[in-house]
Amino acid sequence: MSTVSPPSMIWVSSVLLPRLKRLWLGQPASGAPVLNGQVSGSDVLLSWTQVPGSLGYQIYRDGLPIDGVPGEANTAYVDQSLADGTYAYAVSAIDSGGQEGDLSNIVLLTVDTGGGGGGVGIPQNVTAVGSTTQALISLSWTQGPGDTPVGYLVVRSLGGVFDFQPIANVTTTNYDDTTVGNGVAYDYFIVAQDDVGGFSDPSDTVTATATFTVAPPAAPVYYRTDHSRSAADDLGEHYRYLRSGRSWRIGFIGT
Repeated sequence: MSTVSPPSMIWVSSVLLPRLKRLWLGQPASGAPVLNGQVSGSDVLLSWTQVPGSLGYQIYRDGLPIDGVPGEANTAYVDQSLADGTYAYAVSAIDSGGQEGDLSNIVLLTVDTGGGGGGVGIPQNVTAVGSTTQALISLSWTQGPGDTPVGYLVVRSLGGVFDFQPIANVTTTNYDDTTVGNGVAYDYFIVAQDDVGGFSDPSDTVTATATFTVAPPAAPVYYRTDHSRSAADDLGEHYRYLRSGRSWRIGFIGT
């Protein structure tokens, strides 16, 4: 039986992270096209919402422009004869001044014509839920198509920052991240690992924030001590100040 090691930092930094820096899996800005896509054999069929006043649209695959579509109403495109693999698509509108508008959402589509011979699939249904009571973001996902993975790599970045770092290698389909800051947004994606050290393409990116109340320090507690002073010396009673399990004498009242 072979022993599977965690993903090497060389692979993460030289292959996975540079690729994802080109593929920001966010939501479209206001006024940007909303993109949809599907796979038909080795072709990818794209469609998007019309942007009023545009002269045409720019098509992106894996972060690079591949073609343009003229006309405001022409909101479809076919990317043909692709090799098996996962591709990230986006589209932007070109206005009447020739300026490119905001990028659409990015859609990940996988072409699989059956020539690849198996392998682990991309993890599916990734969710991330931030706690409201403690420093905790709970992640879960389901196994993708293909072979059964021997493990999963959990990768995290501060929300909106392309500085993804692996934080865990697990054999389950869930993970609790307890190293999060209060009110800080984090992005996550999951990569499946096979029994010979290979990896799937990354899952969709999800974002979560843990927002919880930090209890304030205990309030000071004053208390009167017992003593053997006479009633006439009642104004001379002294008090102690108690906090964090310790007490200090704070002086006398009276003469």
